[in-house]
Amino acid sequence: MMTYHLACNLGELRLDKGEAKVADGKKYSTPGSLMYTWGAPESLTYVDLSYAPTTYIVVATYRPKYPQQVKRVCQVHSNAIRRVDAERAFLSAVERPNVTWDMNPARGRTPFEIDRPKEGFHKRLIFLDAGWVIMETAIYKEPH
Repeated sequence: MMTYHLACNLGELRLDKGEAKVADGKKYSTPGSLMYTWGAPESLTYVDLSYAPTTYIVVATYRPKYPQQVKRVCQVHSNAIRRVDAERAFLSAVERPNVTWDMNPARGRTPFEIDRPKEGFHKRLIFLDAGWVIMETAIYKEPH
């Protein structure tokens, strides 16, 4: 939970070489498709965490032209976090969250979302099979 908060909400995660390593993105399949929701990323950085071997961070940067476009997306993918803890992390740093969720079962696993364009961010929480969780924070080019 703290990794997500520091890395994605505050952008201040600092790790030693023993705690994490920058990984080759070719071994991951899920983040790429989720990152393209926001457009084609200019760069993707994958960080494997040592203390939670089934947890990694993905950071995508974009080159937005307009204020309503995203400039950076940070995701934490984990199979080592409980659902209740993921929900707490998702709601962290958000005052009076207004969470939306499409409950139509025909759409499959739709994410929980908090969109705050006037505050400059969009958050998503996605629960996948086998206990995997994706917590995401997207930062807009400018609040709008």
